[in-house]
Amino acid sequence: MITSDDILGKDVLDPEGAVLGVVSRLHFEEDPYTLTGVTVDQGFGYPDLYIGMSHVESVGVDAMFLSSRPLMNLTGRPVYDRSGAYLGDVEDVQMLDEEDSALIIRDKGESRSIVKDRIAEKGDVIIVDTT
Repeated sequence: MITSDDILGKDVLDPEGAVLGVVSRLHFEEDPYTLTGVTVDQGFGYPDLYIGMSHVESVGVDAMFLSSRPLMNLTGRPVYDRSGAYLGDVEDVQMLDEEDSALIIRDKGESRSIVKDRIAEKGDVIIVDTT
């Protein structure tokens, strides 16, 4: 059995091994009583980050491992389509509802939105399907 003490205060690592912060809060659904997500404290001067349990790969002795990099940490990264065309840089991430979000991309003063489902690859650059 895992308790809140087993999760609170653990480092949270993305798939590349980068430490995003530490688990500071647990979020539960009332009926049925299940853990739905955690809040990650990213440190002084950085906003808290909510991670849904669908993005948690495993919880180890000293860390929580994520199955994907949170979209909130993609701000400022360049975005390309599959043909290699530069689309702009991630300006912001907009939450559409509890499960869905979109990247706000800006290039030369113009903004556009790309929904999360169109992201093909996330890393130092982001590749999206535009078709």
